[in-house]
Amino acid sequence: DISWNHTEFEVHYDSLLSEVKIGDYYLRLLLEEDDKVSKIHKPYEFFNDIYHRFLLTTTVQMRCMCLQAMAVVYRRYHEDIGTFNDTRYLVHMLDKCSDRQERDRTLQFMHSLLKQKKNVKLLLDAGGIKILIDLVSLAHLHTSRATTPFQSTSSSSPAGASGNLETSCPL
Repeated sequence: DISWNHTEFEVHYDSLLSEVKIGDYYLRLLLEEDDKVSKIHKPYEFFNDIYHRFLLTTTVQMRCMCLQAMAVVYRRYHEDIGTFNDTRYLVHMLDKCSDRQERDRTLQFMHSLLKQKKNVKLLLDAGGIKILIDLVSLAHLHTSRATTPFQSTSSSSPAGASGNLETSCPL
């Protein structure tokens, strides 16, 4: 008799070698599907695995991907994950951040953290409001943000005015 040991059977897909995998999940798929992804098993452990990768990575691209993934997972499973005790570190990181994409991903993650009241208190205690106010003053400089349905690509001027708002407003 020949028997097959299916528990030791593995298939290696070369196409997946370039994919970032944390735990049982491929980050690209998680980020593309966002809230449509199937249920994440053990979200607390998965969130901590992503955070651990975030802390250890040295590339901005990977840090941004981890921040985005943490935002998605925390938004969906904030009750299971609970308080994020490193909020003070995140606020400090945001204050020192020089990369626009990393700053934006950090803000997205911080927004997800606000679903838990204890995280709000941690953000306030860490001086997060001051940093957020400083960032608000830069919002008009951000040109790659998503447009809202009410924005148009052209500027209209009152009757008799010439030029568009971008070139006629002094800085």
